[in-house]
Amino acid sequence: MTIINLKMERLEEMSIRMLYRGILKGAKVYPSKNRAVMFQAIVDDVNDWKKLPKDSTEAKKAIKRMKMLYGHVTMWNEKMVELHDASTDRIDKPLPYKDINNKKDEDFVYF
Repeated sequence: MTIINLKMERLEEMSIRMLYRGILKGAKVYPSKNRAVMFQAIVDDVNDWKKLPKDSTEAKKAIKRMKMLYGHVTMWNEKMVELHDASTDRIDKPLPYKDINNKKDEDFVYF
């Protein structure tokens, strides 16, 4: 089991600072020609989220967005590990994680 797997299993226990650091680390290697723009957008969004009242619904949604972004970046890194694994030629193993964003949650994030 990789370090990434261990962190995703403990996603609910992670502090906001740990999520943010993980997102920034993942964004540095994320495969996109707009990586620098994406990185700056993440920094700007988090700076905006810091200004929200701590117990508001908007703050809960912001934390959920961070968890979703962390999951996305982590998924990318995990798939790259799987892709470079010489023991298989398939890259379709599902990741064993639950969905972070559920419609029944009061802090459901619409895209």
